[in-house]
Amino acid sequence: MAIATLFLDSLKGFVAVYVAQNIYNDYTPLAGTLAILGHMFPIWLKFKGGKGIATTIGVLLAINLYISMIFICTWVIVFVIFRYSSLSSLIATVVLTMASLFYFKNVSVVLTVATLLILI
Repeated sequence: MAIATLFLDSLKGFVAVYVAQNIYNDYTPLAGTLAILGHMFPIWLKFKGGKGIATTIGVLLAINLYISMIFICTWVIVFVIFRYSSLSSLIATVVLTMASLFYFKNVSVVLTVATLLILI
């Protein structure tokens, strides 16, 4: 069940960004941010949704495969060391956000918003 949830939540973020890229590429960061926000604060669940990690992975996969692999590798390394999924997600998100400020400026806005919301 967890794998299906991870896949579907990631697919949600991937599809939102992929469609935006094919319609009008300038809206890609906005589509990614809104997909994450929509997952975290869904109207039908009284604005109480998930953390948005899986949706963030889907957004990253659609934007840049290299960035998403850095996220996934960081998550796996932290998980192997500490055995906490939530800690792994937080650290991977923060590390990738800091890296994006220097190397991947095209996704730094999306990651900064996602990181702030995930940390809150």
